[in-house]
Amino acid sequence: MTRSKTTLALALSALSLVACDITIPMPEEGSDESSDGGEEPSNDEVDEAEGEGEGEGEGEGSAEDPQTDAGEEDGADTTDGGVDPADVPAELLGLWVITGTDAAALVEFAEDGSYVRANVGQLPLGNCTSYIEMSSAGSFTVDGDVLSLAPTDAYKRVESCGEITEEYDLPPAEDLVWAVGQDEWGENLTLTDATGYAAVYHRE
Repeated sequence: MTRSKTTLALALSALSLVACDITIPMPEEGSDESSDGGEEPSNDEVDEAEGEGEGEGEGEGSAEDPQTDAGEEDGADTTDGGVDPADVPAELLGLWVITGTDAAALVEFAEDGSYVRANVGQLPLGNCTSYIEMSSAGSFTVDGDVLSLAPTDAYKRVESCGEITEEYDLPPAEDLVWAVGQDEWGENLTLTDATGYAAVYHRE
């Protein structure tokens, strides 16, 4: 279920199109997987900090029946991440976005139990502006109103006063409380983290 670096770049590109008033340079296709180790601005936490929750994407089952095919073990899920699509709430699936003049975010959930998440933002620092973009991807599980995200890939890029730093460190796992509702802008998805901060996305 690993998402490639290209997938993360595409998510960031899509997000910058959604938030068309933000001009953020996208990660280069041929950039190295390793971080260049540069230091980031101390106040680069531009809202919507990414977090990921616990959830295992590998389903195993026993194949005691000799007539069972090798790829279809009893009790095993057939999706790559071991997530039965029947266990994924249909109302959660799809693309959700937050747009703004200084920051924007998206999260997309797929039927196979995989997700991709991206944030972009800008922050004035003295005589220049820092541009920050973050993305992550991995697997998710749902238990009632608890959404658990488990990252397998991540990318972070900061451009400050012409200096660019990049990282590929995975963010910490995190459980979120989720709820789908309606407001004046249409269908929304609220994700509430452990601190009580609620991010409200709208279906794209």
